[in-house]
Amino acid sequence: MSRSAKTKEREHNYYLANRDKKISYQKTWAKDNKERVALHKIKYTYGLSEKEYKDLLESQKGRCKICKKEGKLHIDHDHATGMVRGLLCPKCNKALGLFGENLETLQSAHVYMIEAKWKKES
Repeated sequence: MSRSAKTKEREHNYYLANRDKKISYQKTWAKDNKERVALHKIKYTYGLSEKEYKDLLESQKGRCKICKKEGKLHIDHDHATGMVRGLLCPKCNKALGLFGENLETLQSAHVYMIEAKWKKES
């Protein structure tokens, strides 16, 4: 059932007359409900329910999947498929991005670090 043009016009005029008040209310609500806003963003962006996100966080014991440090975690996902891979600290998440999520480049960096450590210890 669609709304009439008159109803739409009345709602639009009400919005225009109360725009600043509505925006102020929305900002206050978002500030007071940061966790709900974050969980909604996670659901919308990554398709993870609150339970799925909390299960992932618990399975990683609140730590980065790569370096195992505690702290703020980002949701790491495959940019091609959108599949969530895990939770990473900002540094590890950035590092993967800087390597272009390219496994060959990451493996080369791994070999480089091992060789450099071996040379240092020799």
